[in-house]
Amino acid sequence: MDTSELPIAFLYFVYLFLYFWYVKKFKEPGIFNGYILPLMAAAGSIFIIYAALKKEMIIEFSVVIAIIMIIGNLLNKKRIVKNL
Repeated sequence: MDTSELPIAFLYFVYLFLYFWYVKKFKEPGIFNGYILPLMAAAGSIFIIYAALKKEMIIEFSVVIAIIMIIGNLLNKKRIVKNL
């Protein structure tokens, strides 16, 4: 069982948000660079994510990542409140 693809698939999940942010934020690049290329990249990311969903360890990996992100969010909130 090879689970090395799971962290990469998670990064592609994050990339989806970057692609849609790019489309929303930058209007000057034109239709091809501003819409078509980011949407094609998003389609590629969705394909990678779909393939990762077929892995046996995706549920366990997702739970571990969610716990890490929740802990990081809680620690970050404490740091922000402390700095105010």
